Amino acid sequence: MFDRPKLTVRDIVNEFSPSTFDGSLIDLISWAKQQIATHGPQVRLSFDSKYQYQYDPSSYPMFILEVPRLESDVEYQQRVLAEQGREIDLVIRERMEYERLRQKFEQGGKPEVSKLPKLDA
Repeated sequence: MFDRPKLTVRDIVNEFSPSTFDGSLIDLISWAKQQIATHGPQVRLSFDSKYQYQYDPSSYPMFILEVPRLESDVEYQQRVLAEQGREIDLVIRERMEYERLRQKFEQGGKPEVSKLPKLDA
């Protein structure tokens, strides 16, 4: 239907304060193995030093547990249709700009010199 590839989406499973990981490395390894068992081997832990919650202007350091996946068929169709809509809007705006400039500068295929501003020498 569409000729665009599917994108990889990252689903956020959980956010953790850095203090969550206070403890021994054995505890951390155990926790990591538990997350792999629960969410699969593709689960990722990333760190964002300026993470912001929605509607909160402050930023906090945060670990983010996320699972990458290919976008669903519905997400794909919505994204592609939105992209195509933006492309159509761009072509329409460019065509309108072209027509405006063409009317401004052309008269019978030649620039209308009489409408150009006069330069004082």
